[in-house]
Amino acid sequence: PCAPNANSWLAEMSPALYQEIAVPSQDGRDTLTGYMLFPEEKQKGIPLLVWVHGGPAGYWAPGFHLEIQCAVAEGFAVLLPNPRGSTGRGNAYADPGHAFDGGAANDILCLLDEALRQYPQLDKNAVSILGGSYGGYMAAWIAGNTARFRSAVVIKAVTNWLFIHFCSSQ
Repeated sequence: PCAPNANSWLAEMSPALYQEIAVPSQDGRDTLTGYMLFPEEKQKGIPLLVWVHGGPAGYWAPGFHLEIQCAVAEGFAVLLPNPRGSTGRGNAYADPGHAFDGGAANDILCLLDEALRQYPQLDKNAVSILGGSYGGYMAAWIAGNTARFRSAVVIKAVTNWLFIHFCSSQ
């Protein structure tokens, strides 16, 4: 569907709808949220992409994201987690310290567990994680610390914080 001439495809497509997902954090201090998107035909055995946003001062909100809609059109369900460290829910939730101490990774895994519990049509053996920038960093960190994912896609990740702070415009 996402061929070189995507304009005709876009004119005819029905975007996947966002379904909010929420679960208490393991420490009980917050409610973690995110969104699920499903292909039109909710058959059994749907592969799942856990798509981590950039930032960490970023967040997923309902809206049109072409890459995500293309993934859904190709038959993937997509989980868009907003772990602590994400913006959009106040300063305490957006604390960047949580984004780098392993806490955000744990939040993402809690949301994944809830998605697999709520949606039995998902294939728990076909779960992949991906993200760009901070999302790529988090995808790499999680893939290196758990064997729960079939694959990980790391896009433009910051993997050397000294380099980014001392050798770039950052």
